[in-house]
Amino acid sequence: MWFSLPLTDIEIAELKRLNHPHPVSGKADFMRFNTHWCYTVKMSCPTSAAIAWLDQRFRAHQYRVSYLEIALDYVCRTGRHAREVGRFFDMRLIKPWNRHQKVHVEGTIYIGKRRSAVTVVGYVRRSKVVRKPCFHLEYRFKRTSLCRLRITSFRDLLSLDIRAIFAKRLRLVEFDPSKLPTMGKAALARPEPRFLPSRRLKTPIDRHRRMGAAFVRRAWNDEYDTVDCQRLKELLAEMNVKNTNLAFKILDNTPFLPHGNNTCAQTFIPQANPNTSPSE
Repeated sequence: MWFSLPLTDIEIAELKRLNHPHPVSGKADFMRFNTHWCYTVKMSCPTSAAIAWLDQRFRAHQYRVSYLEIALDYVCRTGRHAREVGRFFDMRLIKPWNRHQKVHVEGTIYIGKRRSAVTVVGYVRRSKVVRKPCFHLEYRFKRTSLCRLRITSFRDLLSLDIRAIFAKRLRLVEFDPSKLPTMGKAALARPEPRFLPSRRLKTPIDRHRRMGAAFVRRAWNDEYDTVDCQRLKELLAEMNVKNTNLAFKILDNTPFLPHGNNTCAQTFIPQANPNTSPSE
């Protein structure tokens, strides 16, 4: 968050006391292209007391919320179970309106570019809340995405519905093999396809199925021995297929939602088996 006036050492100390044991840091710095904002404060896992104090201390024209992370920890018994949960999300979690933006860096999953308004990040670590192995999933909101969430003041953070945000954005899907002909037909209908099935397949249904199988082979993950749904969606987007969700079966994300609302990162023990879909 940015402030138009520097915060005093007493104010920073009060923030640290209200946000204990989570860190708070502040430094004098100018926002790029807007020197009106001259002081920045970073808070990890902000408490309701700290946000309420900021809301009473400063007026709306004196600060600006520019970056927000909403995180959820899926706590597991062992590190192996946490990695299995991470594999489940890696293969089935998709983010719409993205193309060639899923990367893996040292065990961390990134969906969305660094400069994207919304970036999804997931990795295995020890939970900072309960000190147990977990899969950490977070959504990073910047710029216009904060306006879509209607976050313009500290008071909006206190009334933020975290469960509704995850219910809308946590999109879990699974590849449906019965959609192979439909997927291939949609790809062949687009102009200038990059790869075509053999011309010896004179039956249209065979050509459509072979085209769909080509997509699956390119999106197959040898390490996990399953289809990477985000990669398959990107391949369909390359072929200018408008409905990139036609190859998937949408899974129920209710078992993976937080139990309530809180401004801090929540700890959640999933009830579903990470090796199966939530519907099972």
